[in-house]
Amino acid sequence: MRKTLWSVLVIIISIIILSSVCYANGPGTTGANFLKIGVGARAAAMGEAFTAVADDSTSLYWNPAGLARLEGRELSAMYNVWFEGVGQGYVSAGFPLLGGTMALGANYVSMGDLEGRDESGNPTETFQASDLAACVGFAGRLGRFLLGLSGGMIRSTIDADTNSAFLGTVGGRLRSARAFRWE
Repeated sequence: MRKTLWSVLVIIISIIILSSVCYANGPGTTGANFLKIGVGARAAAMGEAFTAVADDSTSLYWNPAGLARLEGRELSAMYNVWFEGVGQGYVSAGFPLLGGTMALGANYVSMGDLEGRDESGNPTETFQASDLAACVGFAGRLGRFLLGLSGGMIRSTIDADTNSAFLGTVGGRLRSARAFRWE
């Protein structure tokens, strides 16, 4: 018992120490901020409190485990026009496959035309910036537990500079007993 307690304590302290090193170091040091813009009308209407109830093809964005709740093929598409010419498009498709559900999705944000400036602050030519996230995911049921995995890539482009990264998500949901559900 004591050995187990010490092991748990060492793991918790290690996580705290290692996570303190993983933070952004000031303005301009974070990437893929466009992923903070939620997708789907239902999720937006719920104030983006959608991770625990995601059950459509937008689950690929919110919680891939929710894909296991799809009953058939489903297609979701949206386009959102923001301020200053910023536009966001999202499309995803989910379909039953191999005893589970597979989904493909893409999230695209375009910042429109931006005015360039030189070191002195004088206007130069205009340029464009955009971001793209493309994902594939799979989810299945293990009794009352739903498990989902997704992976993909992110690409950010500003003028002629393009950077890419990979992404991955693991999601889970436990269906509660009927006595604990509000209906």
